[in-house]
This record gives sequence, structure tokens and C-alpha cells, in this order.
Amino acid sequence: MERRLPVVTRTDDASESATSDNGKAPRSESPRVSVAKMPPSGLEVRDVLRKFGFTANAGERVERVLHAAIAASFPIVARGSAARVLAVDLALALSAGEADICEVPIGLIENERLETQLRNDGNGAVLLLDGNLSDISVYAPGILDSVVSAAIGGQGWLASRPLVIALSSGPASLPLPAELQELAVKLDLNVLEGEFATEGRRALMPQGAIAKRAMKRFDADSKLSKLDLTSAVLNDLNWLLALNEPSSVGA
Repeated sequence: MERRLPVVTRTDDASESATSDNGKAPRSESPRVSVAKMPPSGLEVRDVLRKFGFTANAGERVERVLHAAIAASFPIVARGSAARVLAVDLALALSAGEADICEVPIGLIENERLETQLRNDGNGAVLLLDGNLSDISVYAPGILDSVVSAAIGGQGWLASRPLVIALSSGPASLPLPAELQELAVKLDLNVLEGEFATEGRRALMPQGAIAKRAMKRFDADSKLSKLDLTSAVLNDLNWLLALNEPSSVGA
């Protein structure tokens, strides 16, 4: 049975029928991020990827990388074809509790203070749908700060909650902020089934200082070192972190 995208509700309390002072014409409301709740799916990541045509071995390979990424508090970015559907399915598969699905509209020009609403809202995944239709550094700077704190020090509310971002690929889409360029695991179905899976793929390693420091936690952090990850998993994680990182272009 196909999973439908959630029906979202506005985060503000404004009336849908707001009117101007003279009561004649409705006022145009500024766009806002809307948030909906969805329960975890109970699926494994490999089951999600099988839906998109991945073999069992290929799905398990990506699953191991994503579990390592979540343990290290790296955000996950889905882009390219079917990014929204992939992001929703992954967020619900990775979520331990109810997930917060945040629909991002175009044209946000104010801080939405999402971290204030979400930080005490359980241990489920946080999903930003079409997260780049507006500038994340404008509407959610607190989330960017939390991404850095979680990835380099395992601290803050996002250290215990997966963050998944679905990117729009249309002409209105914006580039990712530097924090996500460095620290996000980038998932593109065409890349995962193409270059990522090939033996002769180009060598990619994170070049950014923040990403390098974050990866060192696998040796320095006792919790992460206990995962006993293979070099293959760490190589795959490094590759997806560095994919299209500005400093790795042309690598």
C-alpha cells in the first residue's frame, strides 16, 4: 500500500480568513513552515530502497552507511528524482518516535525558530520537505547551528534525532548552506545505483575542516568507536559526505 505524503498544518495560530482592517478584503499572509506528525513506519532502510529497485546487497550497503551517519548525527539530504518520496520513507524508517514533517514554502524571509518548536518534541526524525525552496540560513539558522553542534561534539537536541532534508530540483531551488554542504550525507538514487556502486569510482574525501573533525569522532568518541565500523563503511560515508562538496569539485 502506497504511503501518502502528510497533510500539513500551519505552525502559527493565525486565522485562515484573516481580513484587512476595513473588513472587506482578505490580507495576504506571509508564507510559513507547516508541520505535521507521522508515526514511524517500522521498515528497515533496505526495505525502503528495495521499493526503488535496489538489490538486497545494495540496499544493505546503503543502510550500513546511513546507520553510521545517524549515529554520528550527520544530516541526510535526498535530492534528484523522487527525492521527496525517498526522504519521507527514509525519515519514517529511521525514526524512533513520531516524525516531524516540515513543509517548506518558497519565499520565507524570517527566522521560523523551528528549533524552539522541535527540540522538546520527542525523539522522532525531523524532515524538511523542499528544504531549499527558501534559504535555510534565513528560516532555520538554529537548525544549522544544531547540526554543527551535533556532528562535531555529539551535543544538542539533534544529536538524538535524525535530520532528513528533501531538496527541490526545480528552477526555484537554492544551494545548500556551507554547513550542510560539508556535513550532510547526500543521497541521489541515480548516483547510488551508478557511480557509488562501481569499483572504479573516483576517490572522494571530505576536505572541509568541520567534516574532517566530525569524522574523527569515530576514533575519539567511545560511543562511536564501539560501532566497530569496517573501513568499507567509513569509505562509503566519506564519499557521500564529500559528494559535490565545493572543495572537492574536480576530484
